[in-house]
Formats: sequence, C-alpha cells, structure tokens
Amino acid sequence: KFLAENNPKNLLKDVEFEISSDNEISCFIPYILENKNFIPTYEISDGILTVNDEEVISGETELDCSLPIELKLASENETVIYHLSIRYFTGLPIVYIDTEEKQPIESKDEYVKGTIRIVSNNVNGIPDFESVMKIKGRGNTTWGMPKKPYKIKFDSKVSLLGEPEDKEWVLLANYADKTQLRNEIAFFMGEMSTLEYTPRTNFVEVVLNGVYNGTYQLGEQLKISKNRVNVGDDGFLLEIDGKAAAEDITFKVSHIGQPINIKDPDVEVGSDDYNFVVNYLNTT
Repeated sequence: KFLAENNPKNLLKDVEFEISSDNEISCFIPYILENKNFIPTYEISDGILTVNDEEVISGETELDCSLPIELKLASENETVIYHLSIRYFTGLPIVYIDTEEKQPIESKDEYVKGTIRIVSNNVNGIPDFESVMKIKGRGNTTWGMPKKPYKIKFDSKVSLLGEPEDKEWVLLANYADKTQLRNEIAFFMGEMSTLEYTPRTNFVEVVLNGVYNGTYQLGEQLKISKNRVNVGDDGFLLEIDGKAAAEDITFKVSHIGQPINIKDPDVEVGSDDYNFVVNYLNTT
C-alpha cells in the first residue's frame, strides 16, 4: 500500500496495489501528480525486499515511481522479481499547454505563443511529445461556453498521438454534451461508412497554465490536405454553416436549409469557381 499518512503531499487517501499472477504490481491514482516519490507499506512473511540492491523498509523508504521499478524479494529458498507501475489520473493522455507569461487565450483571431507537452503513457509520466506552438480560440456557439475549444498551430508538420502529420490541430471541448460521446459516435459511424474522410480524434485531459481544464478531443483541423480532406488542387472545401460571418462567401440551395460556406480556396462571388460550386450543388 501507499498510505496517505506516509505520503501526505501526494495522496488524499490510501492506495492499494494488486499483484497479478505474473508478478506485476500495479495501482491507479485518480489525479495528476508531478512528484512521483512514494513511501510504500508492505508485509512479507520471509526475506528482504530491495530496489537496486538497496533494502526497502516498510513505511520508511521513499521510492521514485516516475518509471516502472523492479522489486526483488530474496529469501533463503528463492528470489522473486516483481515489477511495480502506477497509472495516474484517468489513464487518458495528458496535454500540458503553457502560454508565454501565462497569457489568457481570449481571441478566435489572434494566436498566443506557448508550449505543449503530451504525456500519453501515464505509467512512466515521460512526455512523448514536446514543442513550441501557438494557440487561439475556435468555434461559434461553443466559444461562448465556460469550457473553451481551441485551435493549435505548429511551425512545421507534426504527428500527435500517432495521427498523420499536419501543422493544424483542434481541441474540442464538448461542453454542451455531458456524455462526451456525440462527436465520437458520429466520427465512429463515419469511419464505418463509405466516407472518404472522417476526422481522427483522441480523448485527452488538458492542463492549461497549470490548471486542469477537463476532458477534450484532440483532433484534426478540417482543411484541404493529402491527409485531411483530399480533394486535390482543383477541389473545394464546403461547410453547411448557419453561423457564417458577413465576410464569408456563402450561397443557398433549395434542398439544404442553412447557407453553404466556401471555406477553401478563396473565391469571389460571380467568379468561375464560385459559379461552378453553386451550379454543382444546385444540380446534385
């Protein structure tokens, strides 16, 4: 066990370990911890417990548990090796975002510079991705909600959590969906269907400037790209957009209730590209 009275800086209550049949010792601590040094309490019927040939005294010896550690239990008759590891918080990857001088992110138009760390392996706590980046707000109705969605941009293409490389990524807050499942189910259905592209996302926990912000979906920014909406150099990215701004290039068709926004590439009303898109949707 890790007893709270022996680990007051880390634990709110006692934590018990489970020992598997293959001598794996593991536990789950349901919050984020930067300091991963713990004093274990244990009982053994015979022998001496050591780590790196140093004796571990129950209730006294502090262990660095930032990485899985090997415990050796040696008695007169045998020596048994155990491997101890800890999972932290929810088990989801943790995204740490720090803006320069802890500037607040208050605009959907102006980026704020900062850094990002992603810890996807919550057993060892070591970041598997670190980079400078810039971040701004995103969304329409969702931007006015207490839990803000964000857009992240890098100077060069990067892969996040194993997804194809790109410069632009989003953090979906899903504040209006208390189940956190609606977007995920829609994306899952898209992957199962014959759609040529469905945004790839991963659930993560977000810590912004040292404050836990909640569970987000880290996903791909919709854009024309080989690894995103791959319509080539002559294609168009359109959005059914009831929140389009006055300066956006939109049009309406009879069979769709909301305006259609030509997101990419830039076109002018009345141009050949504009007329092609309008005619195409009106005859489809």
